[in-house]
Amino acid sequence: MSCEEVVGSIVDLGMNRMYSVRLEGGELVSAHVGSDLQMRIVRLLKGDRVAVELGETDPSRGRIVRRLKTQ
Repeated sequence: MSCEEVVGSIVDLGMNRMYSVRLEGGELVSAHVGSDLQMRIVRLLKGDRVAVELGETDPSRGRIVRRLKTQ
């Protein structure tokens, strides 16, 4: 079971820790924070670049696995 990991930036902060993320390809997906980031209490803000694992069955939803450094 392998998930595709893509890079995007946070567009909107939704309810219940759901985020709207615009991928580099232009697609808009909803993503929640992965358990590793929840344990480290990482704060995500609008405009942050993140790595998202997309689901195999529903590629419009995913999990944020890490925040990337800004350039």
